[in-house]
Formats: sequence, structure tokens, C-alpha cells
Amino acid sequence: MPDERELHRPREEEGHRAAGGPRQGGGQGRPARDVQEGRHRHVLGAPRSVARRRRRPHGSVRRVVAVVLTVDADHPSDDVIARATSALVAGSLLIYPTDTLYAVGGLALKPEVGRAVREAKGREGGKPLPLVVGSLEQARSICASWPEAAALLAARFWPGPLSLIVPARPEVPSDVTSGTGTVAVRVPARALTRQLCAAGPLIATSANRAGQTAPRLCADAVAAVGVSAALALDGGPGRTASSTLVDLTETAPRLLRPGPVEWADVLATLRARS
Repeated sequence: MPDERELHRPREEEGHRAAGGPRQGGGQGRPARDVQEGRHRHVLGAPRSVARRRRRPHGSVRRVVAVVLTVDADHPSDDVIARATSALVAGSLLIYPTDTLYAVGGLALKPEVGRAVREAKGREGGKPLPLVVGSLEQARSICASWPEAAALLAARFWPGPLSLIVPARPEVPSDVTSGTGTVAVRVPARALTRQLCAAGPLIATSANRAGQTAPRLCADAVAAVGVSAALALDGGPGRTASSTLVDLTETAPRLLRPGPVEWADVLATLRARS
């Protein structure tokens, strides 16, 4: 059974209180340990004193965020995969580790999921959402064409942190492509992410609000977009950079975002077969 916990944001009260002043019922006079235990409720295996909920003032709002599972991202258990897959198939969003940063996403071919991801991030249309897939065959299944350059780069750098922009098939929702007719796709190096893609290609945009720093820790991802996700998978710290992003939809390849795969290595791979 994976380690499971449920995190929540501080309660938002409709009443007013003076800035910096004490909150009614805020734990004055209680031992510090009791106050700390009351702030988090561990849903499995917690002592009764920890698991009980404190009574909320009338009119308060409790915003529950994703249930967090601690996972081994390179050797995930069948139970973790089953629970995450169930959430994805139901149309829910998932926070999960890739071989770069933490992502928020869901099944890319479900029409409502792309919009839900944009709402979670506070991100308007106009910027396509990147995808991860479990295999080269799955990548080709969502592409209208597969250029020779894509075949060369995929053979050299996949699984790994290189995203390729290629023409998308019509069934890829417009909330994913933003009307560009293209899609950014890659096969990630981590086994967990690839196994999740057995349910279908996944949206894999960074798990942060628009304009914020992309998270390398699950806790930061949950704090940013956890209220929109059903489940978060904590696989430990990620990298400090997003994947390298290369556009293959024009005559010559273009580097749109530098990353772990060096642009010089991309060009060398393409020149070797030219």
C-alpha cells in the first residue's frame, strides 16, 4: 500500500479579523503539538488524535486538494498505476513526475481535459499543451505525419527530455493544439510516466500557475494546482529544467526552448544522416 496523505490549503473565513490579530478558536492555550497535528489529516494509518477534524467556524470554506501518493517513479507499484489510471479514465487531472519537472495533466484525447488543465494553470488559449506518450508507436498515432527528422531524433534521444513539435491528427482536441494543427510530444525516461500513458497520451504541462516557477517538488506542484487534481504522485525531486523543445514543422528544425538535450547534439544527429 503506497504512503497516502491528503493536503489542504488554509481555511478561508468569511468573517473579518484585524491584521496580525488572533483568530478565534486558533488554538490559543493548546499545546503546540496538538495545534500542529490538527493542521493535517493523514487518511491512512493515522492515530485518532491526528485523523479527527477540527470543527470549522460557520461559513468557513475548506479547499481539499489532491490525495498524495509517495511512489517509486522508476519502479512504480501496480497499485499506484491502477489508482492513477482510474482517475485518468474518469477524466480527472493528475499531478505526476516526469524525467524533468512535475506535470499536471490528464488524457489528452478527452475533449474536456485540455480546458480543465488550462483552468488549473490560469492559462488562456494560444499556447499548445505538450504531451507525453509511452512509445514511438503511440507518438505516431497522434501525428498527421512523421518527418524523417522526427524519426532520427526519436531514435537517438527517446526515451528522454526532447519534445518534438510535429503535425497533429484532427482528433487531437483544439484545447491541446490551440488551433495550431501541431503537437509537442516525447517519450519520457521514467517508467512511471510511460506506464501511465497506457491509458492514452497525457498532457504534460508544468504543474504551476501561469507566470510562476515550474515545480521540481511535488509539494510545490500541489500548492500551485492541487485543488484541480484528483491525485498527486510524489516521486521525489525533479530536474531544474524543462525538456528541450524542437519544432519540426518547417523546412529546417528550430530550437524553441533549450533544455537537457543540447541543440548541438540535435543538429549533429540530423547532419549524420543528411
